[in-house]
This record gives sequence, structure tokens and C-alpha cells, in this order.
Amino acid sequence: MVPKKAVVTVSSQSHPRDGESGVIEADAPNNYQQIVTFSDGERLLVNNADLADAIVSESNERTYPKEYAEAIAQISSAAPVAVNEFSSSSAIAYKTDISENYQSFAVASL
Repeated sequence: MVPKKAVVTVSSQSHPRDGESGVIEADAPNNYQQIVTFSDGERLLVNNADLADAIVSESNERTYPKEYAEAIAQISSAAPVAVNEFSSSSAIAYKTDISENYQSFAVASL
């Protein structure tokens, strides 16, 4: 997470906001860019390479709002159960199908 109200300066000559400072008021969407709000109110997604003093997260994990993180955790914990149930029912259906085919084959070969 980025400390609120972190001030950064665009230092890339190729960037249209070169030399201007802005404020990071939101968490970065990834480890390579920042959402910067400039004094005129414009919010831009700026590459860290274009900033003189970018704050780069050490983590490679994506961060989500609390509500999303809770929903993802619930889905993640329910997924293995669903996969196991599906796997078990598929195995039973497969075994039943093989058994029926074998019985049909055995009767036909007599």
C-alpha cells in the first residue's frame, strides 16, 4: 500500500507532464505504474520509469479492496470442495460406464 498523499515528480522528458509534481492518492494497480493526481485535477496512470521518485511495492501480489479480497477468499476456499465433488462423481460415472460396457461385451462374446 502507498502512504496517502505521496508526492511524486514526472522526470521523463518524453512525458507530457515532465517536470510537474502530482500526488499519489490511490494504490498502484501494478508494480510498474502509479495513479497520479495533478494540481489541475487530472488523474493519470504514469509509469514508474517516468517518475523521479516512484514508490514501488516489494510484493508481486495484486492488492484488492477489502470486499473483493473477502469474496476471493470465499471462492478460493469453496473451489477445492467443488473440484473434489466433481472428481468423485466423474470417477463413479466412469466406473459405471466401464462396468456396463464390459458386461455388454462379455454377454456379446458368449
